[in-house]
Amino acid sequence: MEVWPNPDVFQAYRGPGWISYNLLPYFRERQKSVTYDAVFDTRPDILYRRKKDNNNNYLSILPPEDMCLHTSGFESGHRRNPHDENDIHKGKRSVAISDWFFMMKPNVFIELADRWTDEKMTGSQIQYREFAESRGITLCAIDWVETAIVRPFDVNSFQGKLIEDKNWQRVLNLRHEWVHMPFEKKEEILRNTGQPTEDWDTPTMRNFAR
Repeated sequence: MEVWPNPDVFQAYRGPGWISYNLLPYFRERQKSVTYDAVFDTRPDILYRRKKDNNNNYLSILPPEDMCLHTSGFESGHRRNPHDENDIHKGKRSVAISDWFFMMKPNVFIELADRWTDEKMTGSQIQYREFAESRGITLCAIDWVETAIVRPFDVNSFQGKLIEDKNWQRVLNLRHEWVHMPFEKKEEILRNTGQPTEDWDTPTMRNFAR
């Protein structure tokens, strides 16, 4: 199945909801012959790996609970939409849900995939949390996985898999370097790595403060 993204909504916040929404027909059809124990929802710019305990053993993967959205984390630095006149807390900071890595049961995935059809949803992680709560879905942090967002880099600067310990911290550092890097330098990196600026044109790309 191939669905071309709508340029008006395919951006950092709305994009994941658009993808989930378009997966629904295929997912429902597959459910007729396949029983899914869990659905994992992540993004193409995210790395994830299992955590280890102090003895270097992998932590156990726990199955999803009923009517629960398991997330890789929560964030407290986001601001609410300052232009939403219906929000009495507009412009204030609020708890957001990290959309880097989710786990849930199939019925929860179906419930949340409908978020893209809500015209009031700009797609922010704050609204994502509130949308889940409005559907009676609880939220829980996953303790057996760790995630990292990948920013543009020279592929020759790494050896081996990015999730290996020797590379993981470097990937984490790249995120912070990207945030504080001048816009012109970011454009140069994108040109050198053959990536369209449009693919990375987000507030972070243009050094806008949240």
